[in-house]
Amino acid sequence: MKEWTELVKDIKHKSLKFFGIGSAPILADLLCSNIIHYTLGWSLTLSGMIGFLAGTVTAYFLYLFITFAERHLDFTWKSLYRFLKSSVLAAFIRIIALSTLEWITSLYGFVILLLSIALSGLTRYILAHFYVFKKIDQESEMIRDTLAR
Repeated sequence: MKEWTELVKDIKHKSLKFFGIGSAPILADLLCSNIIHYTLGWSLTLSGMIGFLAGTVTAYFLYLFITFAERHLDFTWKSLYRFLKSSVLAAFIRIIALSTLEWITSLYGFVILLLSIALSGLTRYILAHFYVFKKIDQESEMIRDTLAR
C-alpha cells in the first residue's frame, strides 16, 4: 500500500511540475503573440514566430533549472545547442500549423495561435525530456567523478 501512495504522490508532483512550470513558456508565447498580433496588427505567422522565440528562451531556463533539476545538470553550450536544434523542429511545426490553419480554416486568430502553440510546445517538451536534458547514466557519472578528483 505504501508503494501505491508514493506512486500517486510522484505522479501528482510531476503533473504539477509539468502543468505549472511547463505552462509558463506557453503563457509567455501566447501573451507575446497576441500582443503583437492585436496591438501592432502584424500577421498571425509573424507574431506567432516572435512569440515562439519568447517562449523558447523562457522554456530553456525553466526546463534546465526547475523541470529537470533532479537530474543535476549544469548549463552547457552543448545542451543549449541541442535545445536550439529541437526548437527549430518545434518552430517548423509551428509555422506549418499556423500557415495551414490560417489558410484552410476560418477560426479566430486566438484559436489558431493556441492550437499551433500546443503542437510546438508538446514537441519541445518531448525533445527536451528525451534528447536535450537526458539523464546521465551511472557510468558517465562515475567517470566524471573520477576525473574530478
